[in-house]
Amino acid sequence: MTAWILQRRPADLFSGQSDWTHRSVCAYLCLDRDNIIGSNDLVGPICVSDVVRVLERSQLCRYCSPKAEEAVKQRIVNMALYEEVKVHGYEEFCEAVSERKGKDIFAYFSGDKDEQGNSWCPDCVKAEPVVRGEMEHLPEGSVFIYCQVGDRPYWKDPNNEFKKTLKLTGVPTLLRYGTPLKLVEEQCFKADLVRMMFTED
Repeated sequence: MTAWILQRRPADLFSGQSDWTHRSVCAYLCLDRDNIIGSNDLVGPICVSDVVRVLERSQLCRYCSPKAEEAVKQRIVNMALYEEVKVHGYEEFCEAVSERKGKDIFAYFSGDKDEQGNSWCPDCVKAEPVVRGEMEHLPEGSVFIYCQVGDRPYWKDPNNEFKKTLKLTGVPTLLRYGTPLKLVEEQCFKADLVRMMFTED
């Protein structure tokens, strides 16, 4: 499974603290996709302790404006509170869920993105920043799964696994796995509804 994960774990990725690493960490934390070296997304685990060490050495701010520093620090705090997993397709989604049994799982379903990071689904493009803007309210120890459902022809097929098994009716969809709580399409545009889903017991 090719999953992109944020979680607290031993330092095993950013050994050497090279210049591209500092720039990539900063770009990721600031959501500055254009400055991430060599990829639209960092692939693999980002260790919280490594990011904090970059901050402590004041090397992050070479690529980050002072105005963004507090936002960066808040994202570091949030990284320790929840795990984010990026998956593609129904099989990878099921595998991610199976590996995290017993955890509070939130799942966001979106149309596939191209190499430039653009989705064929305009509503998904509009909803994603709203959902991500409320992720600081995710419960501690929870899991956020970002799932790309496939290309447009696959999604339009009424027999695809997401529609048949998960009973999805549209993208974007944000749901709390194992519960009836679900936001579909334009409901995901509303920050108050997203926050309510993340904070309701």
